[in-house]
Amino acid sequence: MTRPPAKRWAKLLPRPERSIAHLLVLHCAPLLAGMKVSQLLTTDRYAYCKIARLVCGTGIAVRPLLRTSNGITFLLYDPVSLKTHIGCDLHASFLQAHGYTDLSVEKVLAEVSRRYRLYQSGLRTFPHELGILLGYPLHDVIGFMEHAGQNCLFCGYWKVYALPAQKKKLFRSFDLAREEFAKRLQNGAGIRDILADRARRMYPKTA
Repeated sequence: MTRPPAKRWAKLLPRPERSIAHLLVLHCAPLLAGMKVSQLLTTDRYAYCKIARLVCGTGIAVRPLLRTSNGITFLLYDPVSLKTHIGCDLHASFLQAHGYTDLSVEKVLAEVSRRYRLYQSGLRTFPHELGILLGYPLHDVIGFMEHAGQNCLFCGYWKVYALPAQKKKLFRSFDLAREEFAKRLQNGAGIRDILADRARRMYPKTA
């Protein structure tokens, strides 16, 4: 499952395009906007540490899945939203059917991290339940599994196997969020400003 290339938004960003703030906007706009529960990233260790410090105390958490000599693959996620997402009856049943007995966020992340490391070592198949944790619709996760990643209706932020019109509308809203945040960076806002706005909008009683 994939996402559209970021370069068509690069022109909206001031140089250098690869600053941490720009990296987050290009790859995590749906999460920053509260439209997704998490985002998977792979960066070098320097960028990982910068991101972890940058999001600390903002309502976004960081969970490493894999560390290698080339970098770190990690999940950026909203713990509150992810807990609700995992607790949904359909998602909970799917996870339990795939061997997750404890559905607390920490236990689920620990287990998917273990499985992901085994996959990268060639010791097991890919843990497709990661798609649930990334906020992909269950029918698209199941479709991906049943078709081995082939024969999708179209490919946007992930491979779509059902409700294409609805997904195209959703992906457009992701694009618009990315464009909005890129323009805010141009105008001098920082990622913590964007995250503070997100917290006030999603959790008004605690922000």
